[in-house]
Amino acid sequence: MNAPVEINEQARRQFELSWQRGEPANIAEFLPVASDASYAATLEELVHIDIEFRGSQQQKRPGGAHLLLPLTQYIEQFPQLSDPAIIRRLIGQEIHVRRACNLAIEQQQYVRDFGQVVAQTADVDALLVDTKAAFRSTVFKGPDTHEAQTFIPATTDPMKTAMTVLPGIDRTTTMTSVPEQIGNYRLRRQLGAGGMGCVYEAEELGSGQRVALKVILPDLGTSEEAMDRFRQEGQLASGISHPNCVFVLEADQQGEYPYIAMELVKGTDLDEHVRENGPLEILDALRKTIDLIEGLEEAHRLGVIHRDVKPSNCFLTQDGRVKIGDFGLSRTLAEDAQLTMTGSFIGTPLFASPEQIRAEELD
Repeated sequence: MNAPVEINEQARRQFELSWQRGEPANIAEFLPVASDASYAATLEELVHIDIEFRGSQQQKRPGGAHLLLPLTQYIEQFPQLSDPAIIRRLIGQEIHVRRACNLAIEQQQYVRDFGQVVAQTADVDALLVDTKAAFRSTVFKGPDTHEAQTFIPATTDPMKTAMTVLPGIDRTTTMTSVPEQIGNYRLRRQLGAGGMGCVYEAEELGSGQRVALKVILPDLGTSEEAMDRFRQEGQLASGISHPNCVFVLEADQQGEYPYIAMELVKGTDLDEHVRENGPLEILDALRKTIDLIEGLEEAHRLGVIHRDVKPSNCFLTQDGRVKIGDFGLSRTLAEDAQLTMTGSFIGTPLFASPEQIRAEELD
């Protein structure tokens, strides 16, 4: 039996350092000579690392210059990657990174591009079970998933088991065929994704106004009663007019897709700001906390309970003020969908209130 081929660690380290410095270079520049025994293994390793860093960059800056490349582009540049076993590993790695970075996964694209390896979406599902994808870079860490599902066994103390976190609803088979137009909005680009669905920058067809459109997983639209509550809560939320609240324009459904149209805030969110810049100064933290409280106070005055307050829902304006957004309207549908799951809770466990975790009535 042949001994496993070692990766050229010097090439690997130099490639990672290039990404860390913000100067990604052509993979070919870091490879050993083609006759080197480590060439093939090093090539695949650098492609894996390239996918990781590009996924991270795409999550932070969706319109930036270093977005994920189609896997076909790597294979066109390096035909050595066309081996079916390598393609399977690359697909598994890209999906692993997309999940960690909350980016949409389009299974049909893999079927179209690599039909000889995955002839149908069921093959992609099987591949995800079989693959042993893991982060290759020694410095890359996938961002935390903002929304998860916590299962609380009905026979135990919920406060002791509330941190048992299971993956959120799988987007790989539910968000692959979102139409280019939903309601009166044309989708422009994806801004992010979470356990409830995907958020897009969209354009209102009549006025040309740019909005943030949250398209919710079709699986959550389980009953007409839930959709009625969803629309009613959307109408209630649209009555909130406060400088510290993201304006909700409407909540409705087209076909199988419920959606929420909201003000598009030009800036970042508090979660990403702290990740990139470190903890806030005390006075700045106090100002932002007051902004948050004032926004929530106005919402509460109008009878709206947020239900999902967390840093990633605190949006920073260009002048550094905080707007609280994503009023948890999609949870109206999620709560309806979870009724068949005894003792289950859908939300963000690390930021949920005790009464939410205990499934008590909120006020």
